[in-house]
Amino acid sequence: MKKSARFPRWIRLVPAAVLSGSFAAAQSTSLLGDDYQIAGTYDGFDFGPATTSASVAGNTSVSLGFPTLVLSWVDGDTFDVGIEDPEGVFSLVLTLSDLDFSPTAGISGVSFNFADSNYATYLASPLNPSGASRPSDPVVSYTADSVTVAFGSDWSGQLASDWPSLRFDIQTVPEPGTAALAVAGVGLLTRRGRRKSRA
Repeated sequence: MKKSARFPRWIRLVPAAVLSGSFAAAQSTSLLGDDYQIAGTYDGFDFGPATTSASVAGNTSVSLGFPTLVLSWVDGDTFDVGIEDPEGVFSLVLTLSDLDFSPTAGISGVSFNFADSNYATYLASPLNPSGASRPSDPVVSYTADSVTVAFGSDWSGQLASDWPSLRFDIQTVPEPGTAALAVAGVGLLTRRGRRKSRA
């Protein structure tokens, strides 16, 4: 009875390592150290585009007339946005573009992180009955290399004057070429293993 061909153990293990290594790298994408564009509209006042660099070492401040927009990167794919000294009712549309994540990856989503934003303590609760009502969550959108967040006049009053910051998380995926290279490598190793076993 003819025995079925078995791949050497190293050949069976390498494809899994190729895949896990490729996708682990994609999950650890980071923008830190790269330049990007910041622009938007604050109560009808257009600002930018201006070039700045992503860094956890300091904040990016943009003058909006009297108030100031402050943006800070928490890590390579998470940022905080706050309006310092807002003048009561306001609305903001903020776009970050030319976001070039490394290793090569495209943006697949962006989400408002309520739990890690620092305004929860300003909201009404049994311990803070005079707190503000929770505003509507910001509206978020994205392209492969840009993120837009927008929030409006329900951020006026006490909540605005307390200057809370809002946190946003960016999700990325490897670009098609990166995943294709990993799959091609697996196929090549598999074919080599079959030839070796037949010999």
